Amino acid sequence: EKNYTRAREEFIKAIQKGAIAPAFNGMGVLNFQGLGGEQNYTQAMYYFEEAANRQDPDGYFNLAQMYAVGYEGVVDANVTRSLELMTKANDLGHWRAPYELGLVYSSGVAIERNVTKSVDLFHTFIEERFDWSKDEDDAIEEVILNRNPWGALVRYAQVASLGSESAANNVAWLLRRTNAYV
Repeated sequence: EKNYTRAREEFIKAIQKGAIAPAFNGMGVLNFQGLGGEQNYTQAMYYFEEAANRQDPDGYFNLAQMYAVGYEGVVDANVTRSLELMTKANDLGHWRAPYELGLVYSSGVAIERNVTKSVDLFHTFIEERFDWSKDEDDAIEEVILNRNPWGALVRYAQVASLGSESAANNVAWLLRRTNAYV
């Protein structure tokens, strides 16, 4: 059962115990969407920045999205900064970053149009990262629906070996918190 209040509590514990990057990003998402509390773009920005400072691909991605749009009183739209952050998210293996960058390069609105680069980025998204996302979803399903931490561990380990940092973080979590290895 979804419990955003409990999710907030768990993210705060993870932040206090070890400044875990994905926990900062998780808090950013909760604040951005107003889940388990009031919507607060200022707090979301803070948590996304903290996640990015710890090299979290999701933190970079979400921060890039905030700079792309801009939020009055919190952050001005800054396409250059957004592209820098999205490129970093891509370099760290964020699954959706190549798609977003491909759109930018194909449109040529904020950067010089480069169809070749756009095609390469879309290819990366479709052939590599999109599959990562499905594999990660399958791993989540193994834990939540099938209560099979071993199956989830194997799936996350496969995705982590392809370069997904978020999958690697989930492998570490499963090893620490479940009997998946046993």
